[in-house]
Amino acid sequence: PKRAKEIFKIIIQLGGNTNFHFEMAGDLIDEEMLDIISDAPQGLFQFEIGVQSTSQNTLHEVNRKSDLNKVFNAVKRLRSFRNAHIHLDLIAGLPGEDYESFKKSFNDVYELKPDNLQLGFLKLLKGSGLRLNAEKYGYLYRKYPPYEVLSSDCMGYNDLQNLKMIEELVQRYYNSHRFDNALQFLIKYHADSPFRFFECFMEYWLEKGYFKASHSVLRLYDILMEYTDKRCEIPKDLFRDILKFDFCMMQKPNKYPSLLEDNVHYKFKDSISEFLKNDNNIAKYLPHLISCPYKQILRQVHIEIFNYNIAEGIATGEYLPLRTAVLFDYSVNDKSLQSCRYCVVDI
Repeated sequence: PKRAKEIFKIIIQLGGNTNFHFEMAGDLIDEEMLDIISDAPQGLFQFEIGVQSTSQNTLHEVNRKSDLNKVFNAVKRLRSFRNAHIHLDLIAGLPGEDYESFKKSFNDVYELKPDNLQLGFLKLLKGSGLRLNAEKYGYLYRKYPPYEVLSSDCMGYNDLQNLKMIEELVQRYYNSHRFDNALQFLIKYHADSPFRFFECFMEYWLEKGYFKASHSVLRLYDILMEYTDKRCEIPKDLFRDILKFDFCMMQKPNKYPSLLEDNVHYKFKDSISEFLKNDNNIAKYLPHLISCPYKQILRQVHIEIFNYNIAEGIATGEYLPLRTAVLFDYSVNDKSLQSCRYCVVDI
């Protein structure tokens, strides 16, 4: 830790635009290290912390003496700084971890809201302790690189295959950050269990054969919308607005996913144009674009009309049926944001 702190200090002093990636032992992050990292400029550091499992029995079996409370507190503090990318790892197939306990590990780590949640799969490398004790844990594994585990006495082959499909969906939907608010909303309808949502969604993909084909980004929105159509308890119109909000946060809409298109926006096209041509509105909401001509402003912003108070609902969790105009500003380059800036406006 002492040496790591000196390295962090030197990199911060050097400045520049390079992004430095570090693998970290989460329970070695102390207050002094957190103080140093808190002063780092946005985007300088990226930290990968291997949680692997939150099962104490499993951690004991692999000789990891991690203080999980300390690890989780450190991650929460790092997240609060909003200046570094946080990457957390889980490994499926570890000794003593069955499908049920892995669900808990997944939910525990998901609740930390890392920027990237990686589901890895155990590999029995030559000379490793677990490979030497493979028989003890009932491991079946590939005899060629990367020597990945196929099953164990705690985790069956089908369980691991299900987790591989869930890992693909986590990568597409969670790690892309294109669906942050939509996922948060849907999880509430899956017993507040992130794993349960991804498990149900995985079953839907299997049923539809979607794992057998490649999908465009726009198609991923439609598939998520399709899935909610099967769940009668999910309010469809509200969810469509939330998903559309997520879509607008990530890119200026030139073309909408087919299931998110409606006529509401087009009805207000003239009003939106008048709003953006008004110098007072630009001075109030987009002061950094005050000197730009209308066409240039139009290329850098977007106004979307929603049937619910989406912006307020995302902050409070209470979504009221209230027609709302939201201005999305794509011109601000802020590394602390994984998407654009937005605000509610009067149209």
